[in-house]
Amino acid sequence: SPSQLFKRIMENPDSMEEESFQTKMRQLYAEITASSPEVIARISELPPRIKVAKRFHENNLLVFIKKGLGLFTRGIIGDGNKPEDLIFESTLPLIECTKEAEAVPFSDLFWNSYYSVKELREGPGVAASEMSIERKALNNLNTLLQARTPELEAYYPFLRELREDILEYKTLSDYTLRRIANLNSMSTQKTKIQKTMDEMRKIRDELGTDYLDKVKARLGQLETEVIIAVENITE
Repeated sequence: SPSQLFKRIMENPDSMEEESFQTKMRQLYAEITASSPEVIARISELPPRIKVAKRFHENNLLVFIKKGLGLFTRGIIGDGNKPEDLIFESTLPLIECTKEAEAVPFSDLFWNSYYSVKELREGPGVAASEMSIERKALNNLNTLLQARTPELEAYYPFLRELREDILEYKTLSDYTLRRIANLNSMSTQKTKIQKTMDEMRKIRDELGTDYLDKVKARLGQLETEVIIAVENITE
């Protein structure tokens, strides 16, 4: 009604803000600061890209991206398998947990789901040919890791680094991506497994066994976007 509208307009802005989501977040932050200052100190030392999984009553993946002054929330919710834009307000109940809550291992679906969310974030700016090479390289790495081939076990840490690089940092050249994309990851023939091992050894020797640590250290000194991924996993 006109009278209620006039009353609303004339309300004290401070009292109106107490009802806002931003104020609720400030209050939660103040409570954590007062009760657990060590948590705030730990947060200040965390890297700009974090992934964690926890127990919840349904499976979903939330990804929060802060770039400049913008905050973007994307994810895969419930039984859906497609990433979607989300309202941060609606995701708060999905990510809240106690300080005592323990992290759990990621599900088998995490990396594929995480990659699909990042694809949605990147949008049409990546050329189709470039994306297809990157996607094939990522699929090959996932296949090699899931195959649990005994001969390749020593290369698993390096394979995981390559996968993280493709998903997070994108420092691999097109030439290296093509080499990974061309690996015969499905074969169980000893000669082809040996060929895969030889190629992985060459790539590791060229990049260095700790190359990704150096990338992270270098990026840690730069202003970068913040990406936080939270996976909820049912019991």
